Amino acid sequence: MILFGVIGHAHANDLSDQADLVYDLTTGEVTLDGSEAAGGVITNFVLTSNGEFVNTAGLSNPFAGVFFTATAFEVSASDPLTTGLAQIQLGSILTPGLDLIGLESLLIESTYVGSLGSGQLDLDLVVVPEPASLTLLAAGALLISSRCRRVTS
Repeated sequence: MILFGVIGHAHANDLSDQADLVYDLTTGEVTLDGSEAAGGVITNFVLTSNGEFVNTAGLSNPFAGVFFTATAFEVSASDPLTTGLAQIQLGSILTPGLDLIGLESLLIESTYVGSLGSGQLDLDLVVVPEPASLTLLAAGALLISSRCRRVTS
């Protein structure tokens, strides 16, 4: 089920008690937001695809330690101290322009662990801005600019 948020986000299974994978369709940037995860943190994450990740050579481990993978097939990390992070910026690791269905089909696995003992859960996928919202914004901008031209003429 796909739910559309009030401010132009497309969610897959919008579960308020799960961490979010936030994908910016204009840049391909990915952020993991643990604010809704158990304990408000992410202590481990695994993202896998069929070789679709890009720009992984520049990634560094967000946690202190050696448990980190960054390839075209997998981006993952574990916090050996189990303190976790509330937000993890992964940068532009996906190609821009994916909608929610494209993002869901690209990711084979998108899981995380919140605070210690919370268990492994699926990340809630969020696409921002949602394509329909971009269309509405563009239409609104055109309408406003045409009105402004008429007033000044």
